[in-house]
Amino acid sequence: MLIPYATSETKDDLKSVIDEHYRGYTETANAERPDIAVALHTYVSESPGAARAEAGSTQPLRA
Repeated sequence: MLIPYATSETKDDLKSVIDEHYRGYTETANAERPDIAVALHTYVSESPGAARAEAGSTQPLRA
């Protein structure tokens, strides 16, 4: 399982982590790419700004 907030600041960073995992996995005897679970924290409110303010964060995972 990947935990993006521990390894990535952007979606592109996350993609590179997943690509590296797949590369290492397929270099072993395993020919098929596995499914990868990703855990993301989510906070929901009236608006994105309200959610960030209530959650105490102004830095979401950037695109």
